Amino acid sequence: GDTVLTVEYALPDVTTQDLAVHVGHLSPPTPPDTVVPGWIVHFAIVGQTPGDTTRGYLVRENTTIKANVDTTDATGRALIEFRLNPITFPVVQDTIEVLASASYRGEPVPGSPVRFVLLIRPEALP
Repeated sequence: GDTVLTVEYALPDVTTQDLAVHVGHLSPPTPPDTVVPGWIVHFAIVGQTPGDTTRGYLVRENTTIKANVDTTDATGRALIEFRLNPITFPVVQDTIEVLASASYRGEPVPGSPVRFVLLIRPEALP
């Protein structure tokens, strides 16, 4: 199913949300799966053309480098950060979808793509 995340923003902060997927092989009976390092995972903001950063954009973890792809690490995890573009503030509320897709020999792996639904809203006042 979809992964639904609430992303709260407060001016003038740059708002980010980590989006991570795990890729593994099923290997019964134990352990239930094994990790898959070095696989490419593509991330895409639904309904936003490449290069468009109006609503938000994707960056490599802990950097400012815009990206739409990551490679699984030794634990099978691929991670990218979504950054809400501050020029869109004040956004009362919005929903942004991001798809993460892994494939093997050009075919999507089972469970791919994963859909993240980001619920954008202002941070609640104390």
